[in-house]
Amino acid sequence: GVLKVVDELGTERSLFIHQVVAVQRLLLKGRAEHWADRKGSLVAVHDLGTGKTITAVAAVAAVRSTLPRLDLEQTVVVCPLSVLHVWADAFDSWTTYDRSVLVATKQTDLTTEALLVAKVVITTPDVLVAAFKSFMSIDPRSHSRKRMDRYVHGGDRPAGAPLPPAHPLFLRANVPNAFSCVVVDELHTVC
Repeated sequence: GVLKVVDELGTERSLFIHQVVAVQRLLLKGRAEHWADRKGSLVAVHDLGTGKTITAVAAVAAVRSTLPRLDLEQTVVVCPLSVLHVWADAFDSWTTYDRSVLVATKQTDLTTEALLVAKVVITTPDVLVAAFKSFMSIDPRSHSRKRMDRYVHGGDRPAGAPLPPAHPLFLRANVPNAFSCVVVDELHTVC
């Protein structure tokens, strides 16, 4: 596994019971189906300071153990900028991912090369929006009632101009089972 069961001082680590139960519930959802075909999700609404971040790290490690091939592994963590480095520190402290963790503070950090080696991508909602808008824009001719339906690939480019290349993260997202796990911290602020 990738979890570090001993901290940097040599002390054995343990998880709280609610953390183990949460991860177990996630893994058991749709257990009759292959992991890639499941639509499992988990909402952790524990009190402040009860280890939701470590629960998510443990869930990522548990999901990793279900994958048929480790080259398929890539987790995306979306969190507020204020806790971006808290998440990076948690993965550094609790896992052996080391250099396989990509902390993306801007959309240009999410290059094809960086995504090829990253097992965990930690970024913010604003970075995802900037990455999306790097190749998608509102079609001025669209009359769709839903704003998202107005976005098209290069919609506001001048006539005859080439389409901008799709962002590498969104190219990957178009592949079935693109991400082994997606964690959204403070979901209520970004949905």
